Amino acid sequence: MRWGLFLLAGVLMVVGCGSKHPDSGLPVITIDVAGHKVKSEVARGVDEQARGLMYRRDLGKNEGMIFVYEEDRVLTFWMKNTFVPLDILYLQADGTVATIKQMNPQTTRTHSSEVPVRYALEVNQGWCEANGVKPGDKVVFELPTP
Repeated sequence: MRWGLFLLAGVLMVVGCGSKHPDSGLPVITIDVAGHKVKSEVARGVDEQARGLMYRRDLGKNEGMIFVYEEDRVLTFWMKNTFVPLDILYLQADGTVATIKQMNPQTTRTHSSEVPVRYALEVNQGWCEANGVKPGDKVVFELPTP
């Protein structure tokens, strides 16, 4: 009986160990962006992707959000109701950075990937330049099972 309780407590500790973002409730993964680590929320569903980082007042130094799509396509984002200036990295299915754009807060100006991509990663504006990240660099991550 005692071992069963010990095992249950261990499982509960692992399950509760920060795998979800406290604000969004989305899964959080660590992404390697050309050798730099980013803790990223994973937005897969239509509602999650539509909300994105809207209404947030801040974003941690090495934090972001990755948008996951089932197939390659030209992606277009805007910053309506988003208060944090962002860099957006458009990623091909193999993790290659295709395009990087800077997006200013609270605008409806659109920012497109220009080529079909599978993912979009948003980080604080200036993060890519500060870390020397450019198109052609590799981004490595493992998505949690849905």
